[in-house]
Amino acid sequence: MQVTLTENGSGVDFLVKTLNPLNSIAGDHFGIQKFGFNFTGDSSYEITGLPDYWRAKEDKHMSEFGMFDIRLQGKGKARTDELSFTVTGAGLGDFDSFFAAHVAGFEWCPDDGDKKNKWCSGKGCVSSAYFGGGTPVVVPIPAAAWLFGSGLAGLFGLASRRKLKTT
Repeated sequence: MQVTLTENGSGVDFLVKTLNPLNSIAGDHFGIQKFGFNFTGDSSYEITGLPDYWRAKEDKHMSEFGMFDIRLQGKGKARTDELSFTVTGAGLGDFDSFFAAHVAGFEWCPDDGDKKNKWCSGKGCVSSAYFGGGTPVVVPIPAAAWLFGSGLAGLFGLASRRKLKTT
């Protein structure tokens, strides 16, 4: 899953997309069925631009990921491989960095010997999955270079110390 947030003049645009390998094993009615997110504060907001047959609910559970302030949900043919909507009255800093999504409508079986990654519909097959994630933490290059350089200096110090002891 890829989640992109873009601040506009009146709020934040969300774009949620399914990626390979899911797209390559899509079946009937494939796509995002639920999407959850949290706010960091008490913003006054409105969700607009949802696809037809999608609705927003507050304080709803998302499988193993727990409770979310907002859970968007579509059913059956309303599933989509790309979900876009706008949260008006909010800025980028108003959202928690953790999101969760439920994707359904694919069928995949793990390797079972002779029938590698076969399409199936039965015991042991996967037809939906939950995904969760947050914003990766960016390490500034100067800090990373300082850490790497100090590690190298420590290694050289140990090597020279060991060399002095052996002579």
